Amino acid sequence: MNQAIREFQETMMIEFTKLMRSSKEDHSSNSGQQNKNMMEYRMAMKKVELPSFDGDDLVGWITRAET
Repeated sequence: MNQAIREFQETMMIEFTKLMRSSKEDHSSNSGQQNKNMMEYRMAMKKVELPSFDGDDLVGWITRAET
């Protein structure tokens, strides 16, 4: 499950990067604002260590993961 989450995060980051690049090409005059937006996005992203799921107590695991 952790591997699936990591793969999902990687895929989302790749897609976000593509989106930002295409947006930058389309709106090169707004590069200052885009740099600010990218910096804010990076600051908002936090690496979170999820507890491992042992197969029991799914609701408890989700609660711990959300916390």
